[in-house]
Amino acid sequence: MTGTRARPDRTAALVLWASVIAFVAIVLFGASGGIRGSDQYWYFDDTETLLRGDPAFTNCLYPRQLLVQGIEVSPIIHDILPQRAVIPIAKAIGPYWSWIAMNLAAMLLGAWLTFVAVRRVGDERIAACAASALLLLPLPVQGATQLLAESSIVPIFAALLVLLGRPGGFGKYAALAAVLTIAFMSRFTSIAFLLLLPIVPFTERASMPRRVALAAWCVALLAAGVLLNGMLFRGIPLPGSPIALQINGNGMNIWLTTDPIVLTIDSVIAKLALFVRSHAELSTAAKVVASINWALMLAGSIGAAMLWRRGERVLAAFVWAVVAVNVATLTLYQNQIRFVLPTFPVLLFGAAALAERAAAERPRLRTALALLLPAALLPIAIVVAIVARREGVREAPESARLVALAAELHGEGDVIHVGGNDQMFAHGMRPRAVLFVSSDQAAADWARIREMPRWRWITAAPGDLERLKSLGLEFEMVAGSEHRGAPLVVAEITNRGAPPRGATLSAPSP
Repeated sequence: MTGTRARPDRTAALVLWASVIAFVAIVLFGASGGIRGSDQYWYFDDTETLLRGDPAFTNCLYPRQLLVQGIEVSPIIHDILPQRAVIPIAKAIGPYWSWIAMNLAAMLLGAWLTFVAVRRVGDERIAACAASALLLLPLPVQGATQLLAESSIVPIFAALLVLLGRPGGFGKYAALAAVLTIAFMSRFTSIAFLLLLPIVPFTERASMPRRVALAAWCVALLAAGVLLNGMLFRGIPLPGSPIALQINGNGMNIWLTTDPIVLTIDSVIAKLALFVRSHAELSTAAKVVASINWALMLAGSIGAAMLWRRGERVLAAFVWAVVAVNVATLTLYQNQIRFVLPTFPVLLFGAAALAERAAAERPRLRTALALLLPAALLPIAIVVAIVARREGVREAPESARLVALAAELHGEGDVIHVGGNDQMFAHGMRPRAVLFVSSDQAAADWARIREMPRWRWITAAPGDLERLKSLGLEFEMVAGSEHRGAPLVVAEITNRGAPPRGATLSAPSP
């Protein structure tokens, strides 16, 4: 009997390879503009510090650290596992491109693990669609072109998906504990998932050996101990203090105030209102990108319900837990949508379950999804890369101007910058320490700062300097420049370390 052999469906392979090639090219192009943004300067500087073998300290200080906590030399901002892991790469290709290389490798590994996880519960075309989305959605592309840790954490959550899909056993729970510990060392909010680990065996239908339960509970107790002791290793901001701070603010600005932090239900409600409002408006491109991420979280949640009905209860519960932790992180900690990026494999896994259900018994629809979604995302990814490169090119002369300004400051002494947190400014002033203060910093704070002889130079807008004169500070103008399109005056404080003349400033209450 003769017949024709069915041609193998190569849709998944085509989609995967095309997405990988496009992603690598787009990220390299977007990153070619150079360093930009805010936290990226921190990551760059911290990498250089560790690369030189210097102690893990940054040159950035804030009034809350200096005046409330008594910290005069601040630990590097991101003393986390990805920051340490990038050092061997940086020895070969430098601080900047080492982060880009690690981001590329991490995202590609995350895409492959996502493909493996989705293929285990669905069609390989849907799996390829999910993996390509992980590479070409706006937030992953933006994250991979920047010196930020989120991209490097992506494979951790993808690996958790793969592990949770395996049959139970001691080896599975040991691997879960190890991966979750790595997640925690990379981002402290992952402690929530470490505490959920003991629940996993009880949600599985298979009987659980006593030793597995004991091991799981030991991990939970270890996690609780970490919370109580404050930190796993220096640099991870645990546990409740930063969260309490961030509930009362949105970003680093809370570190500029020295007022007592009082956690009230009103502050939680206000932060939640800010969270909802900032992501419900689509007035800017960034908010449109954020809306895509929220749509993904919604689709993932609905897909988790499909998984639950199919009996995949552990995976479904994990998707829901990720969504809940994401919402809590953005609401209670910092309202930055990039914090969601590490969990994209899990969200896409849930969305893939929804797509699998919608395309059931319709192979052509699966093929169409696998081909059309990457094609639709590709132009958006290209635009994101173009914008990223343009921003880097635009910031390069600004950064060079700050370096030149720092060269005009002769002699010892550190710098006060009036105007709030500005990572680029600290980058330009290295190796001098920079104390960031707000333009309306309390008079009592200024009284204490001025008594410290180390703070010799001050940079501010002309109007801010006039206000400081009224508080008893005396200056001698050194230079004039501009920063971020606004005039900037550099002055030397001539009466530092002595009581201000004609000023009556009360010391802050203890």
